[in-house]
Amino acid sequence: MGYRSDVRSIIWGSTELVTALMVRARMEGNKALESFDSYLAKEETDADTEISLEIDDIKWYVGDSAVRGWERLLEIADEMQLEWEFIRSGEDYDDVDHRIGENTDSYEFWISKTIMR
Repeated sequence: MGYRSDVRSIIWGSTELVTALMVRARMEGNKALESFDSYLAKEETDADTEISLEIDDIKWYVGDSAVRGWERLLEIADEMQLEWEFIRSGEDYDDVDHRIGENTDSYEFWISKTIMR
């Protein structure tokens, strides 16, 4: 079955910039949005939009093209000055990867026994 992780990530900002991010990702041939479609949620409030990714029990490793695609989305989000957060909790107690974007100054996620938002 292999090593499994729970993953949460969010990208947010103006609707215009988030839409541009998604268009740019597709133009680059990024398959993350397509691969993770059933795990994505998009929420619009006023002039802002957020895209959130919530996956439990996944093999999350950099050799996977969808994982590389999501990491690329986070890079583009930084370039476009969008805010983002990523958290992965692996099976091992101390295996946690928690990162925020260059333009992000608050946390949306924390770890308890499960990942909470």
